[in-house]
Amino acid sequence: MLLRPHPVSARVDGLRPTRQKLPVGVASAVSSGEDQLAEVLAENKRLRASLDKAVKINDKMWTGIVDLHLLPKDQQANGNATS
Repeated sequence: MLLRPHPVSARVDGLRPTRQKLPVGVASAVSSGEDQLAEVLAENKRLRASLDKAVKINDKMWTGIVDLHLLPKDQQANGNATS
């Protein structure tokens, strides 16, 4: 049995774009864009680390305020509590 390509698929292959090299100016712009992307990703990483640190500080302060105002005096974590 001999299999031949379907005529429709041959026409579709002709419609697919061919890969071409980018001109020098475009290639350098892409490289510059990649550098900017790397800088943005590095800044994003630094900002996320700062945010995580701030969230931890906020949580610690919030817990302290809640403990101070809502817990009975003998259960507060201010050094005067009895365990």
